[in-house]
Amino acid sequence: MKIFYVTGAIGLLGLLGLAVWNRYQKSHITEETVSKFYNSHNSNLKLRKYTDITATLSPETVVYPGDPQLIIEPICHVGQDSCFGLTKISMSNHIGTHIDFPAHIAKGAKTSSDYSISDLIGEGIIIEIPPEAQCITREHISSQKIDKNSFVFFKTSSSKKSKNTTFNGDYVYIDPEAAEALLKLNVKIVGIDSISVDSLKNESLPVHQLLLKNEILIVENLNLTNIYPGKCIVHISPLNIPGMDGLPARVVIER
Repeated sequence: MKIFYVTGAIGLLGLLGLAVWNRYQKSHITEETVSKFYNSHNSNLKLRKYTDITATLSPETVVYPGDPQLIIEPICHVGQDSCFGLTKISMSNHIGTHIDFPAHIAKGAKTSSDYSISDLIGEGIIIEIPPEAQCITREHISSQKIDKNSFVFFKTSSSKKSKNTTFNGDYVYIDPEAAEALLKLNVKIVGIDSISVDSLKNESLPVHQLLLKNEILIVENLNLTNIYPGKCIVHISPLNIPGMDGLPARVVIER
């Protein structure tokens, strides 16, 4: 009987010791695993490169003819008339790098309220157009491998022109036939480094009409200087203002 009690006590102590040891080991392994997981993913993040392709805004920023320019008006100054700084900013919602929503050309169409930030992040491709090209043609589209739902950005000779000088109507635009080709490819967003996807001479805005009415969003006035062509991940972050037909946006690519 004594042997039974002793054996039982030893067994119970063994089980308790094993439980304590397992708990310690589990805690130790969990911390180690989390650490390895974090370091692994953190190193992957460090390998990624994020590039801002947003044009700088200033009172000198070129605007489409008739659009209001950016006005920066200081209200109060630190150390002069106040203990804090405050500035009034007045501008068009289609100034600088900005995104066009369908309501830009169609009454009752979708606005900024109808798109989440996740709708504006996706796989993209930057296509470089030969510098002598005056417009983007169907041939420029057909020579590329463009996946469905891609964000397609065009780098043109407009990248070499300053976005902070007087307006120049001789910018590179998208030919309507090229827009039709993009529509057939089921792309999601089309972007360009010019002030408009349409020619200044075509006031009916056929490319805007074709793309936006089919809910293909447009990004204009990208800064693609020194950006090489190819695949990337695109992040578009417009100001969070509901019900807008267009908004200034910060655009970043990830490679």
